[in-house]
Amino acid sequence: MPFRAPHLCNYPGCKTPTQHRFCELHQKLYWATDNKARKNDHHYVSSWGKLSRMILSEEPLCRMCKAENITKQAECVDHIDGDSMNNNRENLQPLCWSHHSAKTVLENGGFGR
Repeated sequence: MPFRAPHLCNYPGCKTPTQHRFCELHQKLYWATDNKARKNDHHYVSSWGKLSRMILSEEPLCRMCKAENITKQAECVDHIDGDSMNNNRENLQPLCWSHHSAKTVLENGGFGR
């Protein structure tokens, strides 16, 4: 299979030709420092999808509903500490949409804030 034609590194100001998104130097820098940008990266999104499906299959009920003696199916996976990059299993909990929304509003005033 032929290689892609080289293009310039996507790092601002870098003129190094590469066949990837970034040259070798800036690829390492990107992964070491730009954690939030990983959310838009295909591999991060794919990994998160697999992880969240696994969590929901292991624990299908909303954890907060369960604490209130209510049986309700979990619909999403929440980061307990609010850090979306901390995907340790102990930091993830299944929640229904209403509990997830309420928790998000209490923690940071709503989505995207």
